[in-house]
Amino acid sequence: MQRWEVMDNYLYFHFVPKGTKLRKRQKVIIAAAAAQLVMFLPDEALSYFTRIIVYPDYYYSRLTGRMHKGEVNPGMRVIVFSKRGIIEGNKVSNDGINLLHHEFAHALWLEHKLVGHQYTVLSEYLMEQFEAYATSEIDAIQNVEDHFFRAYAFTNMAEFFAVAVENFFERPKEFEQHQPQLFSILTGLLKQNPLTVAPSAFRK
Repeated sequence: MQRWEVMDNYLYFHFVPKGTKLRKRQKVIIAAAAAQLVMFLPDEALSYFTRIIVYPDYYYSRLTGRMHKGEVNPGMRVIVFSKRGIIEGNKVSNDGINLLHHEFAHALWLEHKLVGHQYTVLSEYLMEQFEAYATSEIDAIQNVEDHFFRAYAFTNMAEFFAVAVENFFERPKEFEQHQPQLFSILTGLLKQNPLTVAPSAFRK
């Protein structure tokens, strides 16, 4: 199964609407974001997660006791989104904020951490480079007033990765200009560069 095809993600995930109707085109939009992220990665990418739950609006999470736009629950192998959060994330295409990219990035990160010994999706060598870079950025942010990433990225390593992925797809040119080393690491991790065209990816 070629997981870079949108229909593969559309057919693979079990979509579970909660208090809302989920139309086919809405499922395709969600699946397309997953496909964009794993387009050049091994077929197993994101296969650890089996269900996608979709709420109509922000929802209360019993896991955290807070309202959420989306989340990833590795114990239940579930990725959760709110329609409102998806719409808000897709409304502006170049602000570096996209709920679909953010949560799928979390899922990819957790998959690597939890089952990376079973199958390899992300390069361990490049992950070590990413974590070293992120650590230095998180430590330095106390002395930086204006960073390219929004403040939420510096919550922890996983959030830094998720925000980096959002910017990678939404603002690649600016990302490369402001954080060239990190941009290069991500192009290696995800095996793609949004600034270039790679038609060979679509050859059978």
